[in-house]
Amino acid sequence: MTTVTLLHPGAMGASIGSALTQNGHTVLWVSKERSQTTKQRAADAGLEESEFRTALNRADVVISVTPPGVAVSVAADVADQGFDGVYVDMNAVAPQSATQMAALFPQFVDGGIVGPPAWERGTTRLGLSGPRTTEVASLFAGSTIETIDLGPEIGKASAFKVGFAAWTKGSGALLLLVCAYARSQGVESELFQEWERRGMGMETKSTTVAQQMGPKSWRFGDEMREISDAVEAAGLGTGLFKHAGETFDRLAHLKNETDRPPTLEEVTRDLLDAPPAQ
Repeated sequence: MTTVTLLHPGAMGASIGSALTQNGHTVLWVSKERSQTTKQRAADAGLEESEFRTALNRADVVISVTPPGVAVSVAADVADQGFDGVYVDMNAVAPQSATQMAALFPQFVDGGIVGPPAWERGTTRLGLSGPRTTEVASLFAGSTIETIDLGPEIGKASAFKVGFAAWTKGSGALLLLVCAYARSQGVESELFQEWERRGMGMETKSTTVAQQMGPKSWRFGDEMREISDAVEAAGLGTGLFKHAGETFDRLAHLKNETDRPPTLEEVTRDLLDAPPAQ
């Protein structure tokens, strides 16, 4: 069996760690300065607490599942310790960020997760690209995570994730922005009525987006900026996803408010009341 160090198990990371432990692998995580909630989540997933350097020394594979804004710095911290096993970045980053991280390691696999935390089969897929994809995919064989081999080129898995999230999260940001604008002009109810007249069901969808994305907005801003960089590198401009990132930044204070998800009214109000981006 393989020893894997997982950096750092939030809701998604814990489900990945659980899939690995259920396949018989040892999964280490670094508990220093982590919250009690995170510690309990890791314990429930069967992960073993460790110190950073020890976790790297023991690991055959390091898997990074972090907010996208710190993905590169986490990779650099691991590389600075001389880790020479397989480093797998599963973060929502642009292909060029994946390439930047790949240059730090002798063995690197690019990963892109689509779907919710993988507690049930058939909900979550993991795109993998790079020269060691088969080895990494084998870790998850028969688990709740379905892997997709996207070939040997670093960046393909990140591009797959960019395309998926650009629509699912970018369209959510656009919808919330439109609702906030309509509210600011006093035509929100009329807009919903017009959407309903056309059978679009947008009021219900807007409410769902506010409830689901509001508590996660704190990390979606950086993800939109990674998408913006990816789209720019493809020669397609930058404005749309930079604005989406700003929209999520304005809602970052809603972090982890899942016990009582925010209402659409609260989200649109917060968007309108937030100070403009500098």
